[in-house]
Amino acid sequence: MDLIVKNEIAYLKNYCECTETDEFIKFVDRKIPDMYSHNLTLIKKPLAKERLIKIIMAQAELKKRDKSDFLNIEANFPMDDKDVSGVFLEGGGPDICYYMAISPERYTSLKGNSNCVLKEANNEEILADGKLIDVKVNTEEDGEDFAIRRCDRKQAVYREPNDVKFYVCYDKGTAVGMCEMYMNGEAAKIEEFDVPEEHQRKGYGTAIIRELLKIAHQGGAKTAYVVTYSEESAKDMYAKCGFEIVGEKRNFYYTL
Repeated sequence: MDLIVKNEIAYLKNYCECTETDEFIKFVDRKIPDMYSHNLTLIKKPLAKERLIKIIMAQAELKKRDKSDFLNIEANFPMDDKDVSGVFLEGGGPDICYYMAISPERYTSLKGNSNCVLKEANNEEILADGKLIDVKVNTEEDGEDFAIRRCDRKQAVYREPNDVKFYVCYDKGTAVGMCEMYMNGEAAKIEEFDVPEEHQRKGYGTAIIRELLKIAHQGGAKTAYVVTYSEESAKDMYAKCGFEIVGEKRNFYYTL
């Protein structure tokens, strides 16, 4: 888990400004301040309840000063719900996500749709195909305006020289899926994995995972991982591909 957490922090630094202390890291993405996953305070280690409350209250005041209407507190270890939920801010229990990991060399055991051709988005045409998929699959949940702004923010980073790579899957010239991967040394994070509903259950997801693991293996990664919610159907797909739960992440969202 230490390798994965280190990789998560490095990944966010591609998008966010960071302020770090011995106890927490504050991430801020000023280009899309209403995106929860890019604007958060990561608690680095277990703390006494009194200290935890003090930190969260201070972070809430800073967010209010920035005219933000939410606070996202994150931890990669268990925190007592009573310590951080509904005691001093309006909020609920945590959203629990799972880190699921696999050895990249296991790509050799995966099959999937043989027509899948995975292309890195290294030109505007592929980026545009990826945007169509991204906005389409996220509009229902997030609304079209946010889906477009979120996609544009991500694609601005894809255009920069860094280790955040974006891929689009094609079948006979038709874009059928997309995915992002960030590899920092021995860990590879798989993110933004989407196959539109009309293309699901055709083996594209497995094929994309296979190709990403192959790239990660060839790049020297020792582990590849995803972050998924327990209720996501994708969690079952990852499990079928051989991913196993190796840790948990908790997010506490507060309305300010």
